[in-house]
Amino acid sequence: MVACIVEGQGEGLPISVVLAQCEYEAWFLAGAASLRGKRGLKPDIEPPPNPEGVRGAKEWLSARMVGKTYGEMTDQAPLTQLFDIPQALASARSFRKCYKEIERLLVTLSTNGDDGVPEGS
Repeated sequence: MVACIVEGQGEGLPISVVLAQCEYEAWFLAGAASLRGKRGLKPDIEPPPNPEGVRGAKEWLSARMVGKTYGEMTDQAPLTQLFDIPQALASARSFRKCYKEIERLLVTLSTNGDDGVPEGS
């Protein structure tokens, strides 16, 4: 459904739609070990066995913070910059899908010329 909404919006540019399973913060759970001691997270946190299976990833993060709670507006962007991508790739299937789609789009754009529009379009 989302792909149908954005289809045709890119005017010749490749488009891909990938959603995190349950919620974006599940990817932080997958890379939790790399976030130890950062943004108020406890220095001994361990990722859950199935990060994408956790319902309430924001609450999971809050429960492992000292002196604060997780705030989507204040913590999401900084944690995105800090978390370890290879760690998240290893245990979050939807993150692997997102990463592969970004790679695919970058390859497509780099082979289609400077503006990303397929030649002849």
